[in-house]
Amino acid sequence: MRKRWYERETPVTKRAGPILVRWFPRAERLQFASVRTDPRTGKETPGLTFTVRLTDLRGSEGAIKLLETLLAKAKQRSEGDVG
Repeated sequence: MRKRWYERETPVTKRAGPILVRWFPRAERLQFASVRTDPRTGKETPGLTFTVRLTDLRGSEGAIKLLETLLAKAKQRSEGDVG
């Protein structure tokens, strides 16, 4: 059986509080997953997951502009918290 796109490569992974952000460069997919902690074992596992294909954003100037605006705001807040 052929492996799925998320099984064929190891993503670049970063944790942002309760969110796991994963970038799959070859598949050109950005994934966001909530992190769920099992109350009985304390083990963390990905919960609700949302994946964006880069090809879906191409040609959608409005969506790209919205993402740029949100990322700029997130960056300002994280830089403001440093001082």
